[in-house]
Amino acid sequence: MKIKAPVINKEEAMRLCEIGVDELFCGIEPSYWRKRYKCFSISQRPAFANFTGLSELKKAIDIAHRHKTKVHVAVNAFFYLEKQYDMAERIIEDVLNIGADGVIVADAVLLLKLNKELLKGKDIIVGCDAVVFNSYAVKFYKDLGATRIVLPRSMTISEMEETIRQDVSMEYEAFIIHDLCFFEDGLCASCKEASGSIGLRKSKEGDEKVSLFTGPIISKPILMRGYLGGCRDIFQQQKISVKEGRKISRIKNFSFWGKKHIQGCGACAIHDFKKMGMASLKILDRRLPIEEKAKAVMFIKKCSDLLLKGAIDKESYIKECKVLFRKTFKTRCDLYDCYYPYGKSNTCFKY
Repeated sequence: MKIKAPVINKEEAMRLCEIGVDELFCGIEPSYWRKRYKCFSISQRPAFANFTGLSELKKAIDIAHRHKTKVHVAVNAFFYLEKQYDMAERIIEDVLNIGADGVIVADAVLLLKLNKELLKGKDIIVGCDAVVFNSYAVKFYKDLGATRIVLPRSMTISEMEETIRQDVSMEYEAFIIHDLCFFEDGLCASCKEASGSIGLRKSKEGDEKVSLFTGPIISKPILMRGYLGGCRDIFQQQKISVKEGRKISRIKNFSFWGKKHIQGCGACAIHDFKKMGMASLKILDRRLPIEEKAKAVMFIKKCSDLLLKGAIDKESYIKECKVLFRKTFKTRCDLYDCYYPYGKSNTCFKY
């Protein structure tokens, strides 16, 4: 199984390649896109979590290729406005022409519109936002040219196994650590970009007063277990007077998730993933500091290497994974943070 990690600049590409990552994924948001569509991310992430120019991306790709590492570029919004498709196609053409090994897409219309000659020999990956829950959806995207499917994080191990078994000619990818969510990406109304958008709703006091919700107030990620993202961010709430156009209350911080913020790990499932033929294990999130990305890569690599030592039963494997987790992250894993807690019929927490 390949290990896939996120990258946002050439320095990160060098660091991650040196510690043995097999694939890198990233986003790109050229200035001409952001200038025209300030609040619509082409790759589901804010500008700082993407490359902003082709020249910088090419340098990262060249570094990766020297280490025999592939680079996949995400152009994976849920959908695009009709007038945005031409620009999205242009971006994909540009990144493939400078050497990217493939693209990650979620919009079937975009996949249908892409130049098939340009895609020859490239990895065409359908991201989790496409919500591929079964073999019928796999066939749908395969007929459109997809070569790999990213299975949604909400699927169980047994559901993944059944889907893969139906078509072993397709490659499959699963999330393995960081950015766990209880909900399904492709069916979620929360914007991952966190671009500071504003939402209004009426307050109890009447039509003249509303609650104003601004963007997240976290200026930088909180490492590992306390890291926030999407609907788990801390927001600001303040009442304003619509009639008078002025603030009428102090700012209050709040979170939809309360005090429990999760990061997520699915390393114990690698034993099952190897048996079912999973092609790639995906480490998230592009917004994390490089130290956290590198730590996650080394942890997953060590867990995967346990399977190279010869036959190891699932119980022994899970126990060793838990030891590695404590050594790496200085905390115990728990059910709340488990990506795949149920295996085929039981939870790994029995071990």
